[in-house]
Amino acid sequence: MQLEILLKRLLSNLIDIILFLSIYLLLVYISGLIRTQSNLIYITFVTFLLYFVVPILTIDNSIGKAIVNISWYNSSYKKHLLLFKYIFYFLFFIPNFSLISALTNFPFLINFGYDKILSIQLAVSLILIDLIMFLSSCGRYHAIDYILDIKINGMHYNKLPLVSLSYFLSFLGCFLTLNFTCHRYNFDFQNLNRSLSKEIYWEHYSEDLYHGNKPMIVKKKSDEVFTPSEILSFLFHKEYNQKIIYLILPEKVFNSADDRKKICYNLIDESITNDIFKSYKPIQTKIVLTTIKEGNFFEYYNYSYTYFFDRNLSELGVYGGIIGDSLTPEKYFNFVKKVIGKKGFPTTDKKTKYYDLKASLSKDNYNIFIENEKLSFKLIRFEDVEKKANFQLNFPPQSVIYRSHYFNLTDGNFQVDDNLYYLKFARDSISSNNL
Repeated sequence: MQLEILLKRLLSNLIDIILFLSIYLLLVYISGLIRTQSNLIYITFVTFLLYFVVPILTIDNSIGKAIVNISWYNSSYKKHLLLFKYIFYFLFFIPNFSLISALTNFPFLINFGYDKILSIQLAVSLILIDLIMFLSSCGRYHAIDYILDIKINGMHYNKLPLVSLSYFLSFLGCFLTLNFTCHRYNFDFQNLNRSLSKEIYWEHYSEDLYHGNKPMIVKKKSDEVFTPSEILSFLFHKEYNQKIIYLILPEKVFNSADDRKKICYNLIDESITNDIFKSYKPIQTKIVLTTIKEGNFFEYYNYSYTYFFDRNLSELGVYGGIIGDSLTPEKYFNFVKKVIGKKGFPTTDKKTKYYDLKASLSKDNYNIFIENEKLSFKLIRFEDVEKKANFQLNFPPQSVIYRSHYFNLTDGNFQVDDNLYYLKFARDSISSNNL
């Protein structure tokens, strides 16, 4: 009998989750509200009222438990406790809201300026002790059920002092372990943000030229730089200074090739000015133009164009990089094989060879010469750059722009560049081992 009730309880929880999310998605779809962070949290709150608060006030139960025919012991008397239980869960786990912050700042519901790590530590501790209590009691109660003395018909239990003490000490031990661990390794969101922001620079740009948006700058040494102004970047594993400019544009502007080109050259002009004042000399500047389009529910789509500018080869202008494909490793291999297979290289002594490297640049091609052998790369013109699309989920709900910036901060660029992948693979695995 108890096993049957346990299975029903698990099934009721699953039904509640599925129906809650279904109502949420339906409200998002029919509301027509702009899917901002605040609007999504508002819809989450309305869904909670409709799905949990109204049924508890009317039928003294949640919809999921009513469907599987589970009832609470003395439900009429415990109605206010049931309501408190679900409100507590909602406030504790709702995205971008901290119950800890609300309590410590009472009566002012200030939702910023608190250490989010503390909230996470408490949430993880509560989840773990709740799981332990649920399993050890064979499904008779969750942590909040035990504290509030809420019981399901057919699954009664007694609150024993030693059992209560052991649960409390387990929760406290879990929380203190997490707290000491975070303190030992100095892990908190402030330190995380500071570590991420070390690579981020906010330079002076005229926002009116970029439709009110401010470019985000990343400066780093990278081995993913392939620039015609540096022959060795194609032949040897070597790091160069690279500057990456991220800019979010309105969709209409983003879809106009002429507008993108104008914006790229404006960015380059102002970037060079900033570099002069900062005494920074990047070999290559990478420009990533993006726009964000929100979907119907949790999803959103991030579209981007990526361009390059070589400081020491300004006559090349803004272009789309170098084409790399599955045949690139074969081109490298054949080139190296021919070079290594040749005899009679000019040398400074009998043991050391040196190579007379030369390069030529045309409108569409960049060629590297060693003796009479040639390795050719095709340049991507500005107008031939392809738009890339990236699908992501916005859950828990928060600012989509923040999510986009976050991916850029932590990964340099959230898009996988196939051209760079093949070029880097071919160069590192073949040329640097032979030339």
